[in-house]
Amino acid sequence: LGEYYTPDWLAELVLDEVKFNGDPDKRLLDPACGSGTFLVLAIKRVKEFSEENFRDRGDLVEKVTKNVVGFDLNPLAVMASRANYLIALGEYVRERKVKEFEIPVYLADSILIEREASIFGHNFVLHKAVGDFRVPVSIVEQGLLADCLSILESCVKNRYNPKEFEDRLKTEMSKVQATDIYTLTQLFEFLVKLEKEERNRIWIRLLKNSFAPLFEERFDYVVGNPPWIRWDELPQDYRERTKTVWESYKLVSKSKGPGLGKVKKDLAMLFVTVPMTKYLSESGTFGMLLPFTLFKTQAGAGFRKFLATRTNVVKVDDVVELNPFEVAVNRTSLAVLTPGRTKFPVPAVSWAKVKGGRIHSDTPLEEVRERTSSTDMVMRPIQGEQNPQSPWMLVTPKVSKAAEPVLGVSPAKYDAHEGVNTALNGVYWVEVLSKEPNGLMIRNLNTIGRKKVKPVMKIIDPEFVYPMVRGRDVKKWAAYPSCYIVIPTETNGDPVATTKMKVEHATTYEFFEEFFADLITRGGEPYKSKLEPYRKKGRQVVQRKTPPFYWLFNVSPSLALYKVVWKEIAGKISGKGEFSVAVVPPFEDKWLGTKPVICDHKLMIIPLNSEREAYFVAGILNSSIVRATVRGYTIETTMDTHITKHVRVPDFDAKDPLHLKLVKLSQRAHQLAARNESAKLSKVEKQIDNLVVRVYGQR
Repeated sequence: LGEYYTPDWLAELVLDEVKFNGDPDKRLLDPACGSGTFLVLAIKRVKEFSEENFRDRGDLVEKVTKNVVGFDLNPLAVMASRANYLIALGEYVRERKVKEFEIPVYLADSILIEREASIFGHNFVLHKAVGDFRVPVSIVEQGLLADCLSILESCVKNRYNPKEFEDRLKTEMSKVQATDIYTLTQLFEFLVKLEKEERNRIWIRLLKNSFAPLFEERFDYVVGNPPWIRWDELPQDYRERTKTVWESYKLVSKSKGPGLGKVKKDLAMLFVTVPMTKYLSESGTFGMLLPFTLFKTQAGAGFRKFLATRTNVVKVDDVVELNPFEVAVNRTSLAVLTPGRTKFPVPAVSWAKVKGGRIHSDTPLEEVRERTSSTDMVMRPIQGEQNPQSPWMLVTPKVSKAAEPVLGVSPAKYDAHEGVNTALNGVYWVEVLSKEPNGLMIRNLNTIGRKKVKPVMKIIDPEFVYPMVRGRDVKKWAAYPSCYIVIPTETNGDPVATTKMKVEHATTYEFFEEFFADLITRGGEPYKSKLEPYRKKGRQVVQRKTPPFYWLFNVSPSLALYKVVWKEIAGKISGKGEFSVAVVPPFEDKWLGTKPVICDHKLMIIPLNSEREAYFVAGILNSSIVRATVRGYTIETTMDTHITKHVRVPDFDAKDPLHLKLVKLSQRAHQLAARNESAKLSKVEKQIDNLVVRVYGQR
């Protein structure tokens, strides 16, 4: 259910941010209330407000139970929340003026009350294990459901037959239409059946709870911590039932890019879109805890457009580094919204711990503030207000202004690519054991990767062996090969034909033949599709039209002499990527001589054949303004090829003195990083930062 209950201090922060002061005449809803943390703290504020303003204690229970409301789908959570709600009212229960009252915490789905059309009109439908319960929409819209359910309960209990039920319904409820009477009679007969089976103890009450969201007046405040559940983790039937809701709010991109089910949509989106439009008053304030990733990843594109065009984003709190949920590592943010349209940049605050140790759930908010620092930030779409679907970067106001010339699209020659993805590293990654007269003696690193393969020692042709760098081998301004990889391609990246490999490179062919069954069953695309004919028809039939079974995808960029590289995953769990690059030049190897260095697929590369251009690009990308910009719009697990689609690297001009000076400074930075001379490197980096500002100023 995606249930991680909210620490009190974080719930208090939400109530502070929406400015809920406890006025008992103001209405507050938690649409995913769990065990009632927000409701209990809201009641506490109402009691304090009433004491300070000398409100009549006898009226408090009636005020609170009318105005502080919760919904949740988990029956155990609802029971716990009701108990906590009652305890929170405390002594006021004995002093109440009303004789009876109902605790307004309902077992209901706040985002999905399904409707369906039939020949008898439109019905609301409640799907349960025992069957489907249908109630006419017009009954609900006319405010007649409570009375209808009371009559239903009475007639089932007192053993009415269907005709008697219809007659009573017509007598006591003249506004009910004939078509609705038919639907209600069907419901009555279903309940009678359940009664005979001794399974009718809870259904009337459950119907009242399930349709509670339809009865409630609009709220002044909607707050909470909704379930964070990815689309692919939802039950299949719930996915199907909510699909129209996703589409109605345009949370599924239908233009470019993957659609619903192919990117990691999060259920939390619906807990913003639906309550904002259905429960919040026109002058109300909305405050919800959300995955911080929704502001940055492709999966949140449609959601960001909704926020920008159909709400006014008042403020965003980045509390990722406080790690507020003790049993889960979540990137947490708090969004405060009101009805309207967003004006960018959006004010934001980034929180960080200044004292060590975990902030426990029972830590008072005042103590949390003492143990943390907060930095004023702003949020804005990296492609401007005209494209709010683009990732929103979180930066300081100063960086936001300085980033203006940095944002844009780089020349096509600076497009980034993934490194070599073999889909079976244990075969292709090798160690060189010795140099023999007819080649290199190698042994595959058979335990590398998810799938383990057998170890094989073989002499193969040196032309197919390259030094390789992995993610662990790369840091800012430096990258060093740590192993070798076998790349069975021509120098342009095309695969060596099977016939040529057999005749001219027999020992290399024999090496790959040892792994034939493993190689043709590689998972992931494009290997799974391209090599499928081997699995279905056999090699003799398909080898003329199908790539060789040892084929590697997208090798040519990695064969460039120079590469500017960065890690796909970089940084701690912070919601911000730690971006830095290094130039990987050709490497002088004791076994191979001078050869291009191959990059693992966990590294992103800009392939270049010009040394000066490579160091120029690295200087631009390693500058403070570029790194702050990238950090602002990425998260640490998605530092992939998009960088140069959002950051404009100027086209290198070999005649421009500023460009040539940046090349020399970048080369110097790489030399200092290699020698670990951090003090000198820091001075050079400052020179690079100042120079990059001037380069961008040429625009």
